[in-house]
Order: sequence, then C-alpha cells, then structure tokens
Amino acid sequence: MVEPFQQHIENILFDVLGNDVMERLHHTRSPLPLDELPAADEAAMKLIRGELRLKASEYPKEYIRLKRRDGDKKFCRDIDNAISFLLKYLPDKAPSEYRRYELNDLIKQHMDAGLKTTSIHRRINTLR
Repeated sequence: MVEPFQQHIENILFDVLGNDVMERLHHTRSPLPLDELPAADEAAMKLIRGELRLKASEYPKEYIRLKRRDGDKKFCRDIDNAISFLLKYLPDKAPSEYRRYELNDLIKQHMDAGLKTTSIHRRINTLR
C-alpha cells in the first residue's frame, strides 16, 4: 500500500518541480521536499515516516472531534481558552517540544498580568 502512495507523491513532485530537479534529488539521494506537496499529502507522508507533529493550535479541533463534543459550547470555549492561554506568551509548536522552563515562564507571565491562580490552574489542567 505504501508503494502506490510513494509513486503518487513522486508524480506530484514531478509535476511541481520538474524532471531535472527530481532526477538531481534522486541521484544525490536528497530527501523529497515535502513542503511542495498539498497539505493532505504532506501530512500523510509525515505520518508514514513517523514525523507528523501537530502544533498546539491544531489539537483543539481534533480533541473536540474525538470526544464528540462539538455541540458542547462550554467545553469548546474552555478548550479554546486554554490554547489561547498557552499561545499568548509561547510560540505554536508540538506539545512535546515545550520545556518546563517555558511553562514556568508562561505561568509567571499570566500571574504578572493579573490572572488568578485558580484560572491558571484550570487552564493548565485543560491543556494537560
């Protein structure tokens, strides 16, 4: 099943990059430029390679869908508030890429901005 998909990806890249570039990539054994693919194909290739890492901003939609809670406005609002809490002071990246010191700074910045500790605690728990 992977081989037909690999051929599909190569066909797209041939169309986008041209024969000369693709031959040069093949002869130099360079990695395929996945960023030239349509978003769905790029994500599928990264998934196959074990490289797919969702950014924090991409988690809420998928989490709400998996929990089947898209009609629950409070649940959705709480999730959105938690992500906004995170992204207000930190860059959008895969959750596994955040470091403890960044999260400690995040908490400190929100406390300095006047957010109550109970609100901080609630949003951290939602993110967890």
